[in-house]
Amino acid sequence: MTGVAHSVFDGDRSNARNHKGTLYKRGQMLRQWKARWFVLDAERNRLTYYNSEEDTSLQGHIDLGEVRANLLKNPPPGAPKESRTYFELETTKRTYYLSAAQPKDAKEWVERFNALNV
Repeated sequence: MTGVAHSVFDGDRSNARNHKGTLYKRGQMLRQWKARWFVLDAERNRLTYYNSEEDTSLQGHIDLGEVRANLLKNPPPGAPKESRTYFELETTKRTYYLSAAQPKDAKEWVERFNALNV
């Protein structure tokens, strides 16, 4: 899996509301970090994720009705020692811990999540 993020554009490039790419997600129960292919559907306020970009079997989704994303200065407890940029995604039901391979990718995801509640 690559750490590249992609935007899905419907017409004007400046109005891109959807986004997709590989992020690492910490599991809720075992707290293991796994690479997942994420797809942000801003129109439905939903983030879906799959095992890989080629996978068609949905692994899960996150309702983004009320969401706040924050870049983390320090890795969360139990995070891998690899150099990644970590952020948290707070919803009304749960706080998700995610990471991106590149700081610019993490920043772009955080900006897109926070733009949903504007």
